[in-house]
Amino acid sequence: MPNSEEELGTAQAILSEAFGLCGDKPGKSNEALAACVLCLWHKLHLPLILTREVSDCLPDLPKAGVISQRDTNGKRRDAYRAIVKEVSICKKNGWVRAIIIAHPLHYWRCMMVARKLNLETLTASVPRIPYDKYSDQVWTRHPAFFIPYEIGARIFYLLTGKI
Repeated sequence: MPNSEEELGTAQAILSEAFGLCGDKPGKSNEALAACVLCLWHKLHLPLILTREVSDCLPDLPKAGVISQRDTNGKRRDAYRAIVKEVSICKKNGWVRAIIIAHPLHYWRCMMVARKLNLETLTASVPRIPYDKYSDQVWTRHPAFFIPYEIGARIFYLLTGKI
């Protein structure tokens, strides 16, 4: 359930989590997430820590951090590693409370990782985010693919202590 406008006003940063990727383009899922970030930024003017896929849709906004889709070894960064990087930027700046913007079915796992890393999370209302049938990540193309993937990811994160 989303936090109230008053509660969202206590946040110190806005974080975004990507949802798929279309080659070197963000894709329509991330474009929709970027629209949510933009709307929230216009209301709150908080520092932004965004995944590259979402950041690329918002080139004119100032950012406190952009999380690359690849780590230094060239390996694709998963949600856990992206959130670890985002939380470290928050901690460096003394921020302890952030709003997370993510695909609604991906949000719970993102929130739980951030909370495990001692970041207080707030929930903004996020409209329906479309799946992108052209995404390089097959599981983000359709709910029939994503829901089983997300269930497995949540179990894996729980068993490995990430949430």
